[in-house]
Amino acid sequence: MSGQAPQSRGGRADRLGDKQIGNVGEFAGYGARFRSIYYYDARGLAHIALQRRSGNCQEIYRNVLRELGPPIRISNQFLLTLYIWHDRNMHNRIRLMVFEGVCDLNYERLSDYEAIDLRSARPD
Repeated sequence: MSGQAPQSRGGRADRLGDKQIGNVGEFAGYGARFRSIYYYDARGLAHIALQRRSGNCQEIYRNVLRELGPPIRISNQFLLTLYIWHDRNMHNRIRLMVFEGVCDLNYERLSDYEAIDLRSARPD
């Protein structure tokens, strides 16, 4: 995986709640290219949004699956599907959002979501 130096500080459409945008750049990984937005809160880096610019969504899913194993949770919502993994070694929650041409990855602070995900995870 590789990234580039920050390109901007983001715009209005990039805002995410009370989090501050640290920088916006590009990222290549999982067989795709993404626009990357880094969000910070009072505790530091809180969220990295990777918005797909190119690449096949099924290939992205397969590559994440290969790296992290089966998702801990799959949430089929009305219009979209969320695939959620926990990377405990890196303290990340990885969320793949799939919806009509959208195939975006979000890296979030695991401690912010772990209890919620485990309560709603499907039993094996």
